[in-house]
Amino acid sequence: MADDHALMLEDISAILAPHYEIVGTVADGRALVAAALHLRPDLIVVDITMPLLNGIDAAVQIKKSLPGMKLLFVTMHTSTAHIEAAFEAGGTGYVLKSGIHGELLEAAQSVLNGSRFYVSPGLSIEHLERFQDDPTQAANDSAKPAGTQDSTDSSLRATPSGKSPISVGKRAL
Repeated sequence: MADDHALMLEDISAILAPHYEIVGTVADGRALVAAALHLRPDLIVVDITMPLLNGIDAAVQIKKSLPGMKLLFVTMHTSTAHIEAAFEAGGTGYVLKSGIHGELLEAAQSVLNGSRFYVSPGLSIEHLERFQDDPTQAANDSAKPAGTQDSTDSSLRATPSGKSPISVGKRAL
């Protein structure tokens, strides 16, 4: 998980930790890229506005090395420009921080289970239609070598005891 606000990282962890193993947290984009490449989680939860390197640029760098990585943006930004930039960078989900308590777990499960996109309800998604049938994105999704796992700024790993079969074995950064 990557966010420059410690309280937000705590909130995100509190929501996801009962279902996933958190394998790492970072507070800036450069640290996110390094952690993602090292840890290779199943999911990366990332903020957009961070010091040293913003989440969008960090996502672009991560996707170059790990094209199949699943990136879930958790942010306060509601503008179409931010949403488009997140998905152009390779994002698979976009959740508003104001809705994390009701949406974050669902978004993580949706993205990890193969949904093409997850977007917070109420956000305009007409501009995302172009990503649905983008052959380069599909190629990127299938380019991940067999047996590799993606990493994220904050990582989650599912724990087997008492967890749904969907979450078992999933890791998040």
